[in-house]
Amino acid sequence: EVYEGLKWQYVIYDVCNKLIYISVMALIIIFILTLFAIEEKCKYSEPTNKEFIIIFTPCFVIVLFIMFLYVFRNIQAPDIIFLKGVLD
Repeated sequence: EVYEGLKWQYVIYDVCNKLIYISVMALIIIFILTLFAIEEKCKYSEPTNKEFIIIFTPCFVIVLFIMFLYVFRNIQAPDIIFLKGVLD
């Protein structure tokens, strides 16, 4: 039973780590594209605060998703996190 519990904790830990990695890559790409969009917008007119909020919303959502994944991973796989810390 202990083995099964640790196995599922490791699955959750591994999946969350992969999703965090993918989310960070997506965040970097979207942030770069956002900077290009702001630069293009600034060429023609001064962007308003509402436009800044709309442009940066995807970045904010991805950051919240990454924070959720860290919290979920730490709650669902505490034994694996402890073992990783001890063994590394």
